[in-house]
Amino acid sequence: MTARHPDAALIRTCARHIVNLNTYNASPGLTEYDKDPLWRDYEKTRDAISRAQPKTIEGVLAVARAAVAEAGGKEPCHHGMDEQWAYSVMKSLLRLHVQHP
Repeated sequence: MTARHPDAALIRTCARHIVNLNTYNASPGLTEYDKDPLWRDYEKTRDAISRAQPKTIEGVLAVARAAVAEAGGKEPCHHGMDEQWAYSVMKSLLRLHVQHP
């Protein structure tokens, strides 16, 4: 039996978040964002990533990919999710390094 990866759910959530972000951004926005099901999907994955504490480098990399997607491949937004997650990636790397120098 293969052991389940400790960050499997987080990695899937980050990948799904990128899809949710792109889908929402590509939509015509015909309703208010708080009533838009695409926005709710985005919020769900956004909030899950924000609460996460990656346990492996693969989990940290998944969050980093989500942060880059939030930034649209550009410089981070001041006080945006990309900036918050970039800081989270730094903290996670430091935490993991201390656990496994």
